[in-house]
This record gives sequence, C-alpha cells and structure tokens, in this order.
Amino acid sequence: MEGAAGEALTGYRRAERIAETGLKHADRADHMRADAYDLEEKPARDALVQAAQKQDDKARTEFTNLTRVLDTLHDLGATVTPNTLHVSLFRQIHRGAQPREADTKGTE
Repeated sequence: MEGAAGEALTGYRRAERIAETGLKHADRADHMRADAYDLEEKPARDALVQAAQKQDDKARTEFTNLTRVLDTLHDLGATVTPNTLHVSLFRQIHRGAQPREADTKGTE
C-alpha cells in the first residue's frame, strides 16, 4: 500500500507542476493576444498572434500530459479534488481563444 500511496503522491505533485506550466503558457497567450489587439501594424500584430498560438499549443500539450497523469492517478485509486490547478487549466484551455483572434483579424 505504501508503494501505491507514494506513487500517487508523486503523480499528484507532477500533475500540479504540469498544470502550473500549462496555465503559464495559456496566460502568456492571452497577454500576447491582448497586446496584438492594440497594435496597428498588421505584420507586428500577426507575428504576436502567431506567437500566442504557439503558447496555446504548448498549453494544450501540457493539458494532454496532465490528462495522462490524472488517468494514472485514477488507475491507482487516487482522488483528485475539484477546484485545483487541473480544473483551472481545463477551463483556460477550453474557454476558446477565437473571439480575441477574430477581433485582431478584424482590425486589419
């Protein structure tokens, strides 16, 4: 039992680190899109939107990694509490970035 409990604790800590990293990427993407919205020069705006997309992609990769860790924890019988960084990352990733991207493209 100690082995499974230790493995679960390690998995939970890993999940927290992954969620933190994913949230940082998602936040960077949001800030980049907001900054792009304020730019008048199309090339600079497009470059910033593209950089934001890369940050979104990194956040989604972390979300995929997080899902794998949470599946492993589930298989170990561990319970992940609601309202943790995991939930925040899920909401950040799935809330959709389309309106901001559409807004920046509409100011060409």
